[in-house]
Amino acid sequence: MIRVSIFSLLVSTVVAQQDVSCPVGYMTMAGAEAGRRVVEAWWDAYTVQCPGIEIQTGGGGYAAGAARVCDNHLIYGPVDIAAMSGPFFSPQATTKNGWEYDCKKSDRDALLVRCRICNGTS
Repeated sequence: MIRVSIFSLLVSTVVAQQDVSCPVGYMTMAGAEAGRRVVEAWWDAYTVQCPGIEIQTGGGGYAAGAARVCDNHLIYGPVDIAAMSGPFFSPQATTKNGWEYDCKKSDRDALLVRCRICNGTS
């Protein structure tokens, strides 16, 4: 099974001299436009300390982001992060607890993570 995070943006606003464990490689994100702007702002600050990561963002809306993170979009391939304004639709994934999802028609699982800084709610 593949585990992916959906909108894992519990971002620290401090980009000072702290020890940071930097991932290296490539991450992709799709989904809601507001989420894309948050990820791009996060990437701008994050790459100051972690220049070895490349993050590609794209829109497509909430439903497309959900389908792509589950790798069950009819046209486009999978992404690592989806910006979503709500849970999955029942054809995309199922859940027993509201945060761990089993993606349908895919080998992926997904975790729903709320962004506390995105809209002022938790």
